Amino acid sequence: MSEAAPVQEKIVVIPVDDSTHADDALTWYLEHIHREEFYVVVVHCFDVSLSLYGAYHSRKYAEAVHVVLEEEKARMNELIQRYKTKLESTMARHAIKGRVTSLSGKAGEAIVKFAKEENATMIVMGSRGLGAVRRTILGSVSDYVLHHFKGPVLIIPKQTKQMEISNKECDAKMINL
Repeated sequence: MSEAAPVQEKIVVIPVDDSTHADDALTWYLEHIHREEFYVVVVHCFDVSLSLYGAYHSRKYAEAVHVVLEEEKARMNELIQRYKTKLESTMARHAIKGRVTSLSGKAGEAIVKFAKEENATMIVMGSRGLGAVRRTILGSVSDYVLHHFKGPVLIIPKQTKQMEISNKECDAKMINL
């Protein structure tokens, strides 16, 4: 996979985490939207502050922080490798050009900043499906991205059987970007 997208290609940023929602969003994008001229950048954001939250309440703070950071680093590397493998294995079938990379910081902010720096055409991401109360309290990465990125943001909800039927209808109605 090459490291930089050629200027004439449209860049699609696809944020992922270790949820099935992220996996569903990537799969849906590949099956329904991807075109030969698109360059896919799959990104994972590592938020150190979330990883350390539990460690702040530990008596052995330094040890706990080290353990938590090492666990998160291993989990992040495993996730990045999984998506690299998935992207590479589907490159030939879907004529995909792209790369997988990682970011650090608050997920929503890091994704929007990265997409702007990459001059992304659009962002495609999954939704965790939080209810209104939980979304208000916890915040929503997809909500943040939707309101702060100045281009199209496609949020793919949790996949259901009904959605599989409507996805086929969507293929027939796709518009040019």
